[in-house]
Amino acid sequence: MTVCEKEMTNEQLEKILHDDEASFLLLDVRETTEYAIQHIPGSVLIPLGQLKNRLDEVSNEQPIYVICRSGVRSDEACSILRENGYDEVYNVVPGMIHWNGIVESDFA
Repeated sequence: MTVCEKEMTNEQLEKILHDDEASFLLLDVRETTEYAIQHIPGSVLIPLGQLKNRLDEVSNEQPIYVICRSGVRSDEACSILRENGYDEVYNVVPGMIHWNGIVESDFA
C-alpha cells in the first residue's frame, strides 16, 4: 500500500538530475552498505531507521525526492517527512532496483 501522495518515476528523476537549474534534495534511505555499493551522484544518505532523529539535516526549502531499492522504504520515509511538515516530498519508484542512470560506488 502506497502512503506517499506524490510519486515520480526513475525516468522523471533522471530528467531532473540533468537540469542544471533544478534545486532539490535527493534523499537515499537505504542502508549504508547498499549506498556504498551503488548510489546516484549527489544523493544524500540517511538510512530510514535514522531519519526521525536526523530531520534537522533535511531542508524543507526545496523538493525532496526519496529513493530506496524498490520504493517501499522510500514510501515510509515520505510518510515520516510529511508527518513532520515537509510538503514537497516525492517517492521515486521503482527505485534503485531498476535505475539505469549514472551511478557511483564507494568501492574502487
